[in-house]
Amino acid sequence: MRSTVSLLFGVIFLILPGLFIASVGGTSLVLIFGVLEIAFALGSIVYAIKPGRKNPLKFLAFLPVILLIIFSKGYAARYIPIAIGMPPADLSFLIDTVFLAEFGLIGMMSFETANSLTEVLKRDGYDEDEWRREIGRLNNFSLGIGLGAVVFSYLIYLFITSVPVLKINPLFALLIFGVIYFAITRFFSRSRKSTG
Repeated sequence: MRSTVSLLFGVIFLILPGLFIASVGGTSLVLIFGVLEIAFALGSIVYAIKPGRKNPLKFLAFLPVILLIIFSKGYAARYIPIAIGMPPADLSFLIDTVFLAEFGLIGMMSFETANSLTEVLKRDGYDEDEWRREIGRLNNFSLGIGLGAVVFSYLIYLFITSVPVLKINPLFALLIFGVIYFAITRFFSRSRKSTG
């Protein structure tokens, strides 16, 4: 898969929560959170297409969404007097879009890695057909692992939130996603080293 497809996945899925927040309405604070998320997601494209540059904005794109969820649910909503005005059904759907945004983050990181490798391999004079093929395999591998981790962690999240005794905070579900993602990538990277 070409690295531009990874960038496309990254842009579409990373910007999705912001578009949803901006479209649901509510208070002006909700609109500000949505515009901030969209701005950070679009700004991350600028950093992603420059080879060798680390992209700090792709992680900041989650900050408005996470703050909106924190201020709308749980203890923070009870003790911090901020009027969010977002209906519970919309908030539940927003939490679902965060999982897709995680997949977008993986796509953005995959694009950055491929972009940096392309610059190095071009400069060092490697065979272009060979390194393009290998970078395509790397993109497929990264997106496949990311999609598997997103689906698996979302299923765990659905299970945890459907059982009243085990009901947990959505941020903890994202933490579960991170642990699963890193465990899977570590397993596959070790297995590839042992076969190589």
